[in-house]
Formats: sequence, C-alpha cells, structure tokens
Amino acid sequence: MVLSTAETLSQALADAIRRTREPRSDRFLPKADLDQILCHDSLIALYQKLFRIVVPQREPNDMLTSNPWIDNPSHDVIGYAQKTVKNPSRISLLALFLLDQREELLSLFKDWLSSDDAKFPSDEDLPLSADGRWLPGIGFHHWEYILEKQWIFLPFTITEQYYERVPRMCRKPFIGNPKEIKRGASGTVYKVKVAAGYWRDKKNDEYRTFSMDQLVAMKVFEDDKDYETERDFLQELRQNVSIHKRIVLDLGGLIYEDSEGKLCHSLFFELAICNLDEFLNKGDNRRFYASNGSVIAKAVDIVEALDFLHKKVRFLHLDLKPDNILIYESAEPGINDGRIWKLTDFNLAKRKIKVRSSSRERLELSNSDSTASTVPAGRGPALYQAPEIQVPGTSLASDESEVWSMGGILLVVLGFLYNPYSGAKRFRDSATVTFKDQGGERRSLYVTSKMHQW
Repeated sequence: MVLSTAETLSQALADAIRRTREPRSDRFLPKADLDQILCHDSLIALYQKLFRIVVPQREPNDMLTSNPWIDNPSHDVIGYAQKTVKNPSRISLLALFLLDQREELLSLFKDWLSSDDAKFPSDEDLPLSADGRWLPGIGFHHWEYILEKQWIFLPFTITEQYYERVPRMCRKPFIGNPKEIKRGASGTVYKVKVAAGYWRDKKNDEYRTFSMDQLVAMKVFEDDKDYETERDFLQELRQNVSIHKRIVLDLGGLIYEDSEGKLCHSLFFELAICNLDEFLNKGDNRRFYASNGSVIAKAVDIVEALDFLHKKVRFLHLDLKPDNILIYESAEPGINDGRIWKLTDFNLAKRKIKVRSSSRERLELSNSDSTASTVPAGRGPALYQAPEIQVPGTSLASDESEVWSMGGILLVVLGFLYNPYSGAKRFRDSATVTFKDQGGERRSLYVTSKMHQW
C-alpha cells in the first residue's frame, strides 16, 4: 500500500469499530467516531496523498490528457473535501473503501470526486445492491467485501414511539453488550447504551437526534404475545389525554434477530435509578429524602396512579409489588429531592369486566400462579396478593384486591421508615405466612400476632 495517511485512517476506523461490542457480527462504526476520524483536516491530508498514487495503466489516448490531481496535488483539495461531506454525504462510502485499504476502490472514489457528475454515488445509495449494475467501475472481486462490510456503517436508528423491525443484516446501535437488570416471567430487562446519533426522541411533536450516547432500559420478551400485550396496553394508555405522570410509558420498540437467528421482541423505557424493592433493602437510601413525609408523598403518588388505572382506563394491574415501582431522577418543578416513583410492568394488566349478579367490576383469574404468556389471566406474586385471590380453583380480582396489594407495599415502606436498615425485611418476615398446597408453597402477607409490635 502506497498511502501512509490511508493506513492511519484505516487503522483508526478499525479501532473504533472494534470498541463497540461483541460479537464481531454486531460491531458497527458510530457516527461520532466516523465524523471525528474523517474530519475536514483528515480529508485534506488524505486527498493530498491520494491523488499522487500510481494509477492503473491507461490507454495511449488517455495518457495524453493531463490529470490536475497528479500534476498539481493541491488543486482544489479543499473543494473536494467539501464535496465529500456536504449533502448528500459520501463519508460512509469513503470509510467503506478505506477500511480495507483497497487502492482500486480509492482510485475509483478519486475519479468520482474529480468528475463533473454531481450525482455520483453517496451514502444515500447504501446499502449497495447485490447486482451492482448501477455502480460501474467496481470489479466483481470487490463486491463480496462491499456487501458484507457496508453494514458496519449502517446501524439502525431508533425513533421514540415507533415499533420497527430491524433489517436482518443491519446492526443495532448499542455500545458494549447489554447489562442484565432484572429477569422476570415475561422477559428480561437490560441496560443498554445507544450510540450518539442513533436515538431520535419526540419533543413538541418534532423529532430530534441526540448528539450524545443515551442510556435506556430495554425489555426483551420471552414470547411475542407478551410483547404485543404490553405494547398494546401502553399504546392505549398513551392515547388517554389525561395520562398520569406516575405511570411508566415505553419509548418505542424493536424486533430483531439475535446471533442465533431467533426473532426477539423488545420495548425501550427510561432508565430508572432502581426499583422500590432495591431501595427499601438499602438503608443508606433514606438520606435522599428530607423527611418521612417526603417518602410517604412518593408512595401516595403510586396510590393515585393505581386509582387512575382503575377509574380512568378501567384496568387492573395484577402484578403489584415493590419490584414494579421504579425510582427515577427528575428535574420536574416542585420535586425537591429530585426523585419520583412510577408504576410499571403492565404485562398482566387486564380490562375490568362486570360479573353477573354483581354491580362491581371484577376479573376472573385462572388458578395458576404463573405469569407466563400461556396463562389467560395470570396472577401476580403471591406475597402481595389479597386473600380472595388465593382461593383454590378460580377467583376474582377487583379494585379492592389491588388495594390490599398496595396496602402491603405501603406497610413495607412504613417498616423502612421505622428502621431504614432492617425495618422492611423485619416487617416482611413477621407478616409472611407460608401455605402448603398442591404440592408446593406460597408466601403471603397476613395480619398475625407477630405484628403487634408494629
């Protein structure tokens, strides 16, 4: 290879790609790195060298024609650098040709630059088609390389409130491997970092692209039916004009193939600091709140969110527990401690229905305590279930049974306030009764003589 400048840029591109993630098939080149590596000064240096390289053998008539790039390497170099970066951009196409240091492709790019054709290939033409008929001058032996490597420069852009399928060859724009946060019956939640330039959010009905990396939570579902259930419920919530601010809505979703070819369904959410269960089990967290009253005010927010769910959209949550209350940092006016609590995880949520011979709205549940998608109307965790939900056979859930569950959560919070370092655990232990039935065990909160101390 003749070009030391090209070698340096090629190595910088390869290093940036290598840093993104494993496995190799998931790697991509972040736009921020691409713009930094192939900046204006780098293009000037590259073109000064590029147009001095030995060109392929020409026909005798062609050799009589002078080439300004060879005769005068500095001729309009700045203009050609601008031609590379202006709209439409050719930066990704140039990087594709540079990555493997292929002189023939760089020479072809040089010819495109020096031609008078303003419509020569650009990044908008990526991905290149397999037949290559529209792109003359590229030898067949380069196409296998191009068709494989071009996807490194085409990571998928995630757009809030969109539910899209990632093309099979397209790379997801995640920096590093996802970090597992929580594993549940319906799926697993991961912490993911989305590279700058590949996350678009909606602000005042307009979309904007973030210029910084974004940390978000991604819930990957075990079954597509679970994904559809939660997505559809959250969409229905979003359509409500008076959506409660203490209910967690998703940010959109992706459907993609994993490394083994399995189709994965996922939803994105704002990344929380922790869930309430984690908060209550670490006494040092008490220092984040000025008084017991401020903690109780957060709990009241969740009660109001549940009331909104029951009365405004007429749904039952069916999975109330501290794990499904998330704590976020917030810059909202009036939030003195900078933190808010929100209700989340609506995979089991069901619309309330009226039961015959009753004026109350209830929901008949199956006898299984599983939360998997095979259960028509699954039960939540037994520890916070109301007694009537645990009746053998079938049973009915209602607003009242969810108030019981919320009451259990509030009592655990009060235990935390009584003693931040052990109160929550002591209360759960003293109020928990273990039942043995149908060959198994289940634990539930009950009022017993052990609770008199509270």
